[in-house]
Amino acid sequence: MGGIADADSAEHGSASTNLLITPITCQPPRAGARELPGGNRMRVQPGSLLHSLVDAAEIEAEFWCNYGVNTAYQSPLETAGVVPVAFGAAGEWRAIELRGHPFFLATLFLPQRDSAPGRPSPVLVGFLRAVYSAANRDSCAAH
Repeated sequence: MGGIADADSAEHGSASTNLLITPITCQPPRAGARELPGGNRMRVQPGSLLHSLVDAAEIEAEFWCNYGVNTAYQSPLETAGVVPVAFGAAGEWRAIELRGHPFFLATLFLPQRDSAPGRPSPVLVGFLRAVYSAANRDSCAAH
């Protein structure tokens, strides 16, 4: 997103007036939790890369809801090619993709937490397939 010289994230303790990532609030923390756990059900945008990976209109996944996309910047981000692809109960962004990129998927949820031996996360499997495909494509182009 060009043109915002001091764009930053509140996670960094920045003094910027253009914070694209800001603190969010969710349900109270679980006993003993150091961070705030987020609700687990998310709606997935049909036709998205995420949808093709999880093959579902809704998913449940764990995430820590400490920071999220500043709603004031959602429209400019979309204009710049960021596509929201997963949404919480109130429509808040839980995952984004970058239009035109072979595999740019950023999530607030933690796909690795849904993995188990013999049952890896479809998001992680998709990422590894994309890396393998890109490596083979680059290798073949070099010969």
